[in-house]
Amino acid sequence: MKIAFLEGISYLLLLLVAMPLKYLADIPEGVKYIGWAHGVLFVLFVFTC
Repeated sequence: MKIAFLEGISYLLLLLVAMPLKYLADIPEGVKYIGWAHGVLFVLFVFTC
C-alpha cells in the first residue's frame, strides 16, 4: 500500500512539476530524476501486486 501511494505521488510530481519545468522553463533535469524515481517505484509496485 505504501508503494502504491509513493508511486501515485511520483506520477503527480512528474506531471505537475517536472514536465512543466522541462517544457515551459527549459529545465530538463526534473524529468530525468523524477522520471527515474517514478520508473523504479512503478516496477516495485508491479512486483508487489
